[in-house]
Amino acid sequence: LQYAYQYPQIKSNGPGRLPCPDGSNDGNTGALSRALCRSVGRFPWKKQGLNFYDARDADNERLWYAVSSHFYNLGGGSDINSDAYGSITLVDQTGKMIYAGDATLAKGGIAAVIIAPGAALAGQDRQADPLDPANYLDRYHGFDNSRFNNAESDTDDDGFILGPVFDPVQNMNVVNDQFILVTAHEVISVAEKATLQVYRDAIQRYLHNTGDRYPWLFDYDTDNFNVFRGETTTTSHYPNGRLAITGRIPSIFSNYFSDADSAPIETELRLAVSKNYQVSGMSYSLSSDWLSANILTNVRFLDLARRTDDQISLSADNTVEPLAIEDRYYYDRVPFSGTWSECPNGGDELADCNRDEQGVFHTQSNRYESSILRVGIAVDFSGLINFNLDVSRLDTDVDVIYSAADAARHAMVSARFQASEVSGIAATFFYEKGTYHATGIFDIAAADSQHLFDNSDFTDITGQSVGLIEIGLRYYPELPVWAKAEKNNWHCSILMAIAPDYQPGANNSPDCQSNPPCLSIDDIGGVTDDKESLLVLAGQGFDDRDDGMAGFVDDLGEIFDPENADLDTNYLRRQGDDIVLVVR
Repeated sequence: LQYAYQYPQIKSNGPGRLPCPDGSNDGNTGALSRALCRSVGRFPWKKQGLNFYDARDADNERLWYAVSSHFYNLGGGSDINSDAYGSITLVDQTGKMIYAGDATLAKGGIAAVIIAPGAALAGQDRQADPLDPANYLDRYHGFDNSRFNNAESDTDDDGFILGPVFDPVQNMNVVNDQFILVTAHEVISVAEKATLQVYRDAIQRYLHNTGDRYPWLFDYDTDNFNVFRGETTTTSHYPNGRLAITGRIPSIFSNYFSDADSAPIETELRLAVSKNYQVSGMSYSLSSDWLSANILTNVRFLDLARRTDDQISLSADNTVEPLAIEDRYYYDRVPFSGTWSECPNGGDELADCNRDEQGVFHTQSNRYESSILRVGIAVDFSGLINFNLDVSRLDTDVDVIYSAADAARHAMVSARFQASEVSGIAATFFYEKGTYHATGIFDIAAADSQHLFDNSDFTDITGQSVGLIEIGLRYYPELPVWAKAEKNNWHCSILMAIAPDYQPGANNSPDCQSNPPCLSIDDIGGVTDDKESLLVLAGQGFDDRDDGMAGFVDDLGEIFDPENADLDTNYLRRQGDDIVLVVR
């Protein structure tokens, strides 16, 4: 069970897997085929993650072992989730069925058996072949404990018979095998605990990165787990447009800035470009913080592990705005002196620039022919950006920025780069010279009708290269890929609850400790109403519930037990088989 709980640390699959048998009697599973994993073998006591010892039975015999194909660690059979079931048949000493290894006893059954073979019986020659299970495990009543071929049926090929069995005709024991059962329920229970812990860890990392702000929660009206939207809603489940107390966690499966397994997301793209420069000896800073108006789909950080040049790419399927410009204006007092002054109000309005030699604003036509200098940044996004990124530094790098969710949108994660580190973005610092007309037109002289980039054009403008570029995407809690709906289905059956005052956009200063009530777990004991946030995992469903596994529906009652599905602030830890874990 510890191995099943820790399996994600052993291999990058979800919890609940069990090791294959030892086929060589050395305590290890070794390089096993799927066929051998479906057979009976020795207990793999040396297996990494199991870390047991060479246990013996009362006759100093090593233990034997078999595992259901639904649970073995080669990944065969069904996914491991709350509805997994064991496919091992077991009968008692009279041949009466105890567990049937097929779907008739779904949501139960045996995940694995550990067998003490006892002393050798008639016909068993253990010296001749110590690897042959027939020399250790017994047969009777049509069942053969040595001939296990897991195929999800209730035949003798995948079944075991309990010992001891005494045959009065032969006047001897014909079965002395003894069993310990590892039930599907036991394995599922530890897998559920491990899954909830991963979800809690993901939420706590998210809170830490975003300054203690929770994510938006989504409703349950879709089975598309690769699309993430963060709008408020006014459906019947969410009255008055308030964020739901209860909802599904909008997660990224696998990590940002990772590899090809990183999930594509639906997001806006953020490009922030900054530039420090000087005009007439005065220092200025120009920043373009541009958020795409279009929602982009299939946007993700790609292929870090598969590239040899230490670059990764950000790509977007949608066509985005081709050009975004931030600029600032300066005027030269007449007659032209070559000394530029920033137009008032931050220089961002051309209409503020019509000035005479005393700097006085004029509304008439520009009889003084004031010269105007326009300085700006133009950002052209081509749809594919390549940049260098040291993934190992993301947790500590000051150039990685997390923005908290607010009342309007999800959080963002951004990374800052020097312009030289990025290709695919035409982020250009430019300046143009022209004249102002009272109509608000900036006329560029024919000789200057182009972007100017050389210091020889204007000797008092310095530093032509763009400075920092910040690239950002919407930010969600990060979960392992095994939690996805198309993997182990855990994400279908988990909800989160957040106390109203802790939701994104709440303007309060909440404190569940000194100012309850917040969320309540009515049967937890002690203080029940001081919970800031919690998680609920739907266990095995009742017969009249769909449990959400056959397709998601917009009805929490089809997934969770009634008290945990009514969108209020009260929850029960022991109702039905839901599992509740407090986040804070």
